Amino acid sequence: MAVRQGAYSAPAAACAAEVLHALRTSDGPVTLAQLERQLPRSKSLIFRVLRELEAREFVMRDHAGGFRLGIEAFEMATAYLGQWAFADVVRQTLRQLADETGDTVNLGVLRDAEVLYLMKVPGASSYVTVSRVGGRVPANCVAIGKALLAELSDTAIAARLRDPLPQMTDQSVQTLRDLMEELEVVRKQGHAIDREQAALGRCALAVVTNAGRPDHELTAVSISASASRFEERRDQLLDRLLHARELLERDRLTRTALAHGADGDSPPDLDLDLPGS
Repeated sequence: MAVRQGAYSAPAAACAAEVLHALRTSDGPVTLAQLERQLPRSKSLIFRVLRELEAREFVMRDHAGGFRLGIEAFEMATAYLGQWAFADVVRQTLRQLADETGDTVNLGVLRDAEVLYLMKVPGASSYVTVSRVGGRVPANCVAIGKALLAELSDTAIAARLRDPLPQMTDQSVQTLRDLMEELEVVRKQGHAIDREQAALGRCALAVVTNAGRPDHELTAVSISASASRFEERRDQLLDRLLHARELLERDRLTRTALAHGADGDSPPDLDLDLPGS
């Protein structure tokens, strides 16, 4: 669980959050002794927090003294579903990513040999980019497109793309063979990079995520940043991008489990009703 330290601290509140997280990620009951070993808190604080959480039915204790999540925790989760539509969660996560980095954040899907943009959130230091909601660009030229193409087989890619490939700048990958080599790198490293291939002076990182599209269609999220400091910022940007993906996928999985149980229903759709989508 990624934790950000703010200007103020509240050890008891932090401990309560850590206890609930430990119970959420456990396969069974967790004892006080186990929590003491897991958490960076004193045994007395963990004990007091557990007593308060138990009194409010956020946790419950079994006959052997182990703790599980209580009914109030479940009701909080279902209230979350009612307050946040899935598309709102996606928008909020992208907005948070744009605010943290100051850069433009995009969400897109693959349409034949092009990327269709579903969402765009500009950051504080952003300026005009090639993306626009409902717009399309050649998939081989942008990080989102390469991330999504890398999920396909070489045969499927060859069926969508033909030489000469579309060019957006003189840095755009020019041949199908070169693209295939680049996509193999994307598969190995788990993310795609666009270095001024879509717009001179701009670079981008992208990762694939299942954001609840119909028929489990994959989407990808990208951060578009200035080329001037891209290399020195790349690891930091990638870390924030991967964290955003983790948040989206955790939300989707939790939402599916709560809304549909184990009956095999599909997750909620991210249906933005875009032309041609």
